[in-house]
Amino acid sequence: LLIAVLNSTLARYLLGLINPTVNFQVGDLARLPIPEHSSPELERLVNQAIELAQTDSQEDETTYDFIAPPDWYGGIALLQQRQAQLDQIERQIDSAVYQLYGISADDIQAIETELNQGTDTPEEADQQDDQVSNDEEPSETPAVSPLTAPELALKWISYAFGIAIGRFPNSNLQQFISTDGILTVDRATDLVISILENLLDEAAAQQIITTALGNGSPRELLSKYLTKPFFDNHCKQYRKRPIYWYLHSKRKNF
Repeated sequence: LLIAVLNSTLARYLLGLINPTVNFQVGDLARLPIPEHSSPELERLVNQAIELAQTDSQEDETTYDFIAPPDWYGGIALLQQRQAQLDQIERQIDSAVYQLYGISADDIQAIETELNQGTDTPEEADQQDDQVSNDEEPSETPAVSPLTAPELALKWISYAFGIAIGRFPNSNLQQFISTDGILTVDRATDLVISILENLLDEAAAQQIITTALGNGSPRELLSKYLTKPFFDNHCKQYRKRPIYWYLHSKRKNF
């Protein structure tokens, strides 16, 4: 019940009334009125939303739940479907929460109009008003992909590199795991390619590298990427708290 309420549109509106500032305090949450009873339908919806969010975490390298990136073949489509399903469930949770509080249809429209004020263009606002006044379901629009093919390819390269240094243990790839803690670019390139080929196949490994890095020799592209851009992307991915440390040396002639 608490998870449903605190993640609902109504809670966002009520918290804005309690504390109309950028940040909410513990006391603000304590002042939220919470219904005494939930409903089986609401509990079912919340559990579904949690399961979908956990699946997302299992495909996100920066979470403790990470297992592997989305499938290379069809992973983006599955991610789109999951996001669309989660969006639908969140709307159903909103509706169930409104019902628990006994909010009328007119009040729901007023609440959501106020929350969306300033985020829509006048044309979009007019369209929403027409939809509400006609009691029609909003038309389904194609889901925007949360992940592009090059982004997914980079995730697979990062995953393979993590396996190579033993961060993501894989009992089937023990022979490709470096145990000394330091990898040269050449060695890392060879290991990443071998790991991708074993996880998928040779064609997929080459496709991943060229999709992520452009046309050319997959090995040369990957070697150049691991030399510098990979670490920059890694720092960005981990919000400047890298877990792989970049060693750089220069030979000096005397």
